[in-house]
Amino acid sequence: MRACAATASASSWTRAWRWRARVIAWSSIRRSRPTTTRPRAAAATRSASCPRPSATMPPTRPTCCASTTASSAAARTWCSRSWSATSPIPACCGRWRGASSARSGPAATCWAWARCCRPGAAAGWAGACAAGLRHEGFGVKVVLAHDFIRHGGAEVVLEELHRLWPEAPVYTLLYEPHEEYKDWDIRSSWLQHWLPPSRYRWPMPIYPGMVDRIRLPADTDLLVTSSVSWMKSLAAPAGVPHLCFIHRPMMFAYDRQADFLAAYPAPMRPLLRLLAARVREWDQRTAARPTHYLANSRYTARRVKELYGREAEIVYPPVRLEAFHAAGLHTRPGAYFFTMSRLESYKRVDLIVDACTRLGVPLKVAGKGPELQRLQERAGPGVEFLGYVSDAMLPELVAGCRAFLFSAEEDFGIAPVEAAAAGRPVLAYGAGGSLETVVHGRTGLHFAAQSADSLVAAIRELERCDIRPEDCRAHARQFGVPEFRRRVLAAAERLVHAARTGSGTGAAGSDTPQ
Repeated sequence: MRACAATASASSWTRAWRWRARVIAWSSIRRSRPTTTRPRAAAATRSASCPRPSATMPPTRPTCCASTTASSAAARTWCSRSWSATSPIPACCGRWRGASSARSGPAATCWAWARCCRPGAAAGWAGACAAGLRHEGFGVKVVLAHDFIRHGGAEVVLEELHRLWPEAPVYTLLYEPHEEYKDWDIRSSWLQHWLPPSRYRWPMPIYPGMVDRIRLPADTDLLVTSSVSWMKSLAAPAGVPHLCFIHRPMMFAYDRQADFLAAYPAPMRPLLRLLAARVREWDQRTAARPTHYLANSRYTARRVKELYGREAEIVYPPVRLEAFHAAGLHTRPGAYFFTMSRLESYKRVDLIVDACTRLGVPLKVAGKGPELQRLQERAGPGVEFLGYVSDAMLPELVAGCRAFLFSAEEDFGIAPVEAAAAGRPVLAYGAGGSLETVVHGRTGLHFAAQSADSLVAAIRELERCDIRPEDCRAHARQFGVPEFRRRVLAAAERLVHAARTGSGTGAAGSDTPQ
């Protein structure tokens, strides 16, 4: 039995590496390989499921008829499964063979064949055109891109962008399966096969080359990226506008390099420091690719100007205020302090744990990440680690706390706004986006140094402050979802209009939210 099992295991291992070798081989010859002609059967499927545009439809090709030889060739470059040049390529929905599936279950960590044209695809396209971006009666095909999909604060922006354009494919380097994304058309890289999403930082040196090799469908009308590091450098097809919502400039390449490198094993850090200069050069060279930048705060807009020499329009990220507002109205504040964060070194949750342990006050920590074990080892008996908390449970936890603690230097930070919507004060490190999301003395307090001593002093000062829940909720209203959608759609319409009429870049004249 053991011999049979070993043989089967070796055979499985060999097959897996054969798949990967084929992907690498195709990647090296993709430019020289000729595209294949679509089979008649696939063309018949397209004509049967996708009717010709009528007077009630915009006179452009619907999404379900968007498959072209160019986009099919790009699909083969990006997918992680092997393919045959003689295999029929479905001409449906613009979805690729080899696109990764975001559904839960066994397919969540593997790559699945893309879905084919489904019933009612043409009707769905017409509805999407009616509800989504319009420009003088023409439908617009939008492509979305995001660095790594891990269901954190940056992904809230991506989720709202996807609600604006629900039929848009989403390109990413790696994604972590989640219920929110089960019906999305996610197109991840070949790393999805090789690397757990929690190790997304390890292949950092190869990401610039991977991003440069992504080829978008030729019939794309608008590229919208949500970028923390890499996807702002994604190249759109010639003549296609690129709208980039930038959360922050790349941490690794600039002044927060030490925080970034802390996640790597010590022997790797000297080599990564040498690579940082090359990455920084690539980052600045490709900063010209976006047609227009949207920055999540004034702090980020200043950084974009300093590092890239580009102006950025300020559009605050969308915060879903309703659930937190409702929870705050019917939940009495308790005695515990609360924080929620991805547990990574640069988030500095350690100083929150140290401060509350020193004072002996109860603390609840929501979130997971590589720092969990280290934080548990230094925590006192009053610190409770909740792990992953669902969106349904989170408002009640925030509304029931004495105050929300926020110790990271973030370029924006959605969590303090959610706490304000629930009417709870926020104690935040006074740097970065916290200077905009927390009003000192009115909706919370800023502590001056990123240390446990400074946070301890702020917790003690809170007892002497009179922070009213009504003031917190009033401040949070400016960060709502409707304002975000309005401003993003307005920027997208300007860019598409400028691209179609040749009237310029379509950039906004002001970088201040209205």
